[in-house]
Amino acid sequence: MEAAASPSRKAVLDPPAPFKAPDGRLVSRLATCRAFGTFYGTRMAGPTPYSESNSRLAVEITLLLGGILTLISGATCLGFALLRETADFWLHSGGYPLWLRDLVRVTYYPLILGDLLALSALTATLCARLRLAREWVILEILLLGAAWALLAGSLGISAKNNALNFWHNRPIHQKPHAPR
Repeated sequence: MEAAASPSRKAVLDPPAPFKAPDGRLVSRLATCRAFGTFYGTRMAGPTPYSESNSRLAVEITLLLGGILTLISGATCLGFALLRETADFWLHSGGYPLWLRDLVRVTYYPLILGDLLALSALTATLCARLRLAREWVILEILLLGAAWALLAGSLGISAKNNALNFWHNRPIHQKPHAPR
């Protein structure tokens, strides 16, 4: 008796049958639910549905602006890495201001870490959205590729200095020309 009262497996797995809209079209209840946020005429809880084209545009803008910002951040990292390897920068004989030396000393590693995390997130977002038809995908790939190249260049400069220090039996992060 209890088995007869429960719905059949086929009825549970089948999608709802379409119904006639006021203009005479056949519309599926599932499509109505997705398009208008309704389920059999009642309002469902949750946010108001949004247009798919607006969400794609938001992702496009996020990727483009994120690519430009990480490109600027990567160029800053590369500039800081080059300054860190310049003897005149640390010895105050090149005309560099003291605040710039302190800025490079304090912000270099956090800037590299932030740039690495931002580039990783933007690249993962780009890879997830590659299968969709998009207009700006080539520009986004070029921006992120250039930002990755700048970050790799700044990390390569630091790694080269650390390898030379290791080779000459000095502490790893020591700059031979920096004040102690």
